[in-house]
Amino acid sequence: VAVVEGEDGADDQISASAVYVQPKWRIGASVNSSEDPFGEREMQSVFGGLKTGPISWLAELSVISDREPSGDRDSYATLLEGNWRLRKGHNIKVGYEFLEPDGDRDEDQQERYSFLWEYSPIQFVQSRVGVRRYCETDVLNTWLVFLAFERMRGNLTEEGQQREWERVRAMLASSGEPHHAEFLARWPAPPQR
Repeated sequence: VAVVEGEDGADDQISASAVYVQPKWRIGASVNSSEDPFGEREMQSVFGGLKTGPISWLAELSVISDREPSGDRDSYATLLEGNWRLRKGHNIKVGYEFLEPDGDRDEDQQERYSFLWEYSPIQFVQSRVGVRRYCETDVLNTWLVFLAFERMRGNLTEEGQQREWERVRAMLASSGEPHHAEFLARWPAPPQR
């Protein structure tokens, strides 16, 4: 249990964690509550691990509740990871992560799949090489916002922005991926001049 007292009458942050550990498995839970002038946040997590031969499995579910002046939001995140120790300091990791950032909004979930080689030459030092596949629509949205920002700054003309939009639209239309088709269907066509 940890309690952090806020300065000059500010609210406290309280955290607690409990874990039951056995040689081949572990299970635990944690809670956190904090308040500040922007609102309050409560988090609860359950987690566990299981050792099956050379592979260790980790799983976690976290639920986050934010209460803010602008509105309330409930979200949750999950993790499932397999860690195969090849030899000391060398691990292969496979993972799945899911994030639901706002339970009241549809279609804003994010998923990420990972396959990584992890090298740890000494304790607390790691390097990783691998492949991650995650919610590409987040990347697309970030790119479109970046294009708008560059146009606003004067680094991209209206025609240049239109060309980039058409390039992205063509890539989405030709990919054959269902999530690309859905993104394209939800992206309004640019106004005709």
